Amino acid sequence: MKENLSMAEETQDFNPEEFRKAIKKTVDAHRGKLSEEEVKLQEQALIDIFENGMLPAQALGFDVNFMDYVYKFAYTLYQKNEIEEASQLYRWLKVMVPIDQKYTIALAHCYIQQKNWLAAVAMLMELGVLNPEDPLPFEKMCDCLIEAKDYASALMAIEQAIKRAADKQEYMLDKEKWLMTYDYLLSQLEIDPAIIEKVKAENESITHVKNSER
Repeated sequence: MKENLSMAEETQDFNPEEFRKAIKKTVDAHRGKLSEEEVKLQEQALIDIFENGMLPAQALGFDVNFMDYVYKFAYTLYQKNEIEEASQLYRWLKVMVPIDQKYTIALAHCYIQQKNWLAAVAMLMELGVLNPEDPLPFEKMCDCLIEAKDYASALMAIEQAIKRAADKQEYMLDKEKWLMTYDYLLSQLEIDPAIIEKVKAENESITHVKNSER
């Protein structure tokens, strides 16, 4: 709470004019052989992003058709097993349009192919947060964490997948497999399932008491 208050106090001193001067200074420092017109375009793009809330792609003038072209080209590279080249384009697309989940999904697939398990987990976690009822990102996350031999984190991931699946009919077959994975991870960690159930029961009891006190 104190940190939040501190941040709020710092932002009260924000001066738009000073901010624009900082942008100009940054662009000038990296202008290279850019013309005056190109420098002004860069400055305006940064202002549009940071002050006006535009997506980088919009601020830099990249339209939907161009972004789709780059996406399709990246997918062609991916199909040719040129994973590193594809991932570079997907990373650029994600920077340009951070809110488009298909770029996050594509990047996760690249990281999985590269066996960059923790980077893949970061992408999957983002998808899990953006889709709060979808268990599938956590299933994939669990697979990555098992490959990374982080069984404790994998256990938490598959538990979240099971929790999200609940009694939904479309996940019934998947849930059976996830429960088997859950038992496998318990055995890897040498945890007695009875202890897990006891902890869950105690947590549910505490939650019930807190809810009744409200």
